Amino acid sequence: MDSHSCISQVGNRGNNGGGNGNGNKGNRGRNLQNGVKKVLVLRIVAQDRSTTATETELADDIFGASGDAVNLQSQYKACSYDQLQFNAVTSNTAVGSDGVYTVQLPTTRVAKAHEWKIVNAARDEATLRLGTLTDIADHVMVCLPPGTKGDWLAYAYLNYWLSVYNDDWCRSPSAQMHEIGKLCFVLSYSALCKH
Repeated sequence: MDSHSCISQVGNRGNNGGGNGNGNKGNRGRNLQNGVKKVLVLRIVAQDRSTTATETELADDIFGASGDAVNLQSQYKACSYDQLQFNAVTSNTAVGSDGVYTVQLPTTRVAKAHEWKIVNAARDEATLRLGTLTDIADHVMVCLPPGTKGDWLAYAYLNYWLSVYNDDWCRSPSAQMHEIGKLCFVLSYSALCKH
């Protein structure tokens, strides 16, 4: 794995019988994943604002499409010793080969709106244009434009297929890994990768 060393603390952290007293019960109680997961990235163009990064930039920041060496795909691959891969959706012709789809929301205003209103509108429009999102992707990353209400960075729900990022946080490998980790592993605390 070259110069990467990874410590993965995933799954049940509590010590409710068995284990070594620090919450690590070996593999029992852990929800480790492996295999190839398909990821769809939604970039938003609304009436008043759009996601700052282009499709090309997001594809590079998330999948390394143009040579970015540190991204969601490369880091999960490294941390899992090639056992878990996150690849761009390529099976839907409307998305293309980069895994990023721009959702047009010409009647939706972002400024001071609650982010969930933009997420719902984007999800509905993407479903209309692409089909059921969970049929084409294991994970959907929604990259919102800047300016929504509140001071937030990114979020995801445990064991769910959707993660949401406030503009440039979609480009951050640490935010990507943290939020996707909630979707995949039910992280009790983070998977740490050190260079």
